[in-house]
Amino acid sequence: MGYVIFHTGRYLGWISAQTGIPAILSIFFTVVTVYGVLEFMGYGLATTESLTISYQILRARHLLRKEVKFLLIVVALSAALLLAAAFIEGALIHALERLSGL
Repeated sequence: MGYVIFHTGRYLGWISAQTGIPAILSIFFTVVTVYGVLEFMGYGLATTESLTISYQILRARHLLRKEVKFLLIVVALSAALLLAAAFIEGALIHALERLSGL
């Protein structure tokens, strides 16, 4: 997860430097888009479940079987959110390319 956050921040910093847009605005615009919100929710769910399952493995093994069932549900939900975000982002990019004539 840290790898993705690091490289996303690095890319946003590069875009900001090239365009002259302040980095804080780049981050803001990324998060407030529809697909940005869906990605934020999807990654948030995955991170939360990762921490929960790690705790269950280390401290509360008797609850692990119940948590594994929940893990599968959360992974499916997270994947669905990220897939929906990818389709929306792709459609937006396609629409903007058509509008700009590229």
